[in-house]
Amino acid sequence: MKKKKKLSAVGGDSRQFYITEFLEEMGVETLRYGISGGDALNNCNSLEEVLEGAEYLLLPIPVTRDGYRLNSSEDIMLSELIKLIPRDCIVFGGKMPPQIKDQLESLGISCVDYFDNKAYIWKNADITAEGAVFQIMKELDISLSDSKILICGYGRIGKCLAKKLASLGSEVTVAARKEEDIMLASVYGGIGVDKLDYCREGIFDVSRRYDVILNTVPAWIFDANNKELLTDSIYIELASSPFGGEVEFMRKNCKKYIMSSGLPGKYAPRSAAKAVFLSIIEYFEKEAERP
Repeated sequence: MKKKKKLSAVGGDSRQFYITEFLEEMGVETLRYGISGGDALNNCNSLEEVLEGAEYLLLPIPVTRDGYRLNSSEDIMLSELIKLIPRDCIVFGGKMPPQIKDQLESLGISCVDYFDNKAYIWKNADITAEGAVFQIMKELDISLSDSKILICGYGRIGKCLAKKLASLGSEVTVAARKEEDIMLASVYGGIGVDKLDYCREGIFDVSRRYDVILNTVPAWIFDANNKELLTDSIYIELASSPFGGEVEFMRKNCKKYIMSSGLPGKYAPRSAAKAVFLSIIEYFEKEAERP
């Protein structure tokens, strides 16, 4: 990667710090502001200081949680941030809202979203799944080989989860909407399947009971029609908003409700940061190859 004068990281969690650490090992100067985890992770005292002359800017994963403020330990409005970004800067971030990306690009600021990189999203899914398995082991009073587990959704995280849990001896059921996903799950050894409907009708077979329910679907699939599934289950939420059901309803009806969104940054921040770092390096290698 071509060395630049200045790279700035603003907002996010300790992943941001580890990314800059990896880059510093390559000889890149880095500045940090608004990273949660204490003053030790930051070496700037203001947004103006960290952004002055920045040629690369690393925004967090996700960039924002409400669409208006940066995901940061400091109260930073996205509108304020955009005003201060140098116009020749390259901005990296995760799950960047389209309207923010459009606004930046209209100002001539290049944007790169980590979630456009397939290698990154699969590695991130694998770390999420591993963290979820660790969470399950902490919560259960039985072994994984004695457990019955329902995984809602069979996307990247669902696939990684099913493979890991089945290999550890859990009785795994995958609930999915797409016929292709049902077929893929059914041909994998040790995994049962169930049909999922996202139209607030939930899971069809409500007679089953599970020790753990893991949700990866950002849609309300649990409601009064299937709440009996939740009663004896530890529910672990891995999906982003609006999650798998209305939060207060889920807390009231689950044996235990655990919000675990953003798991890579909580479970293995250094490994999660390395995946981001490799995505950044891949981008710059491709840029260097362009005529």
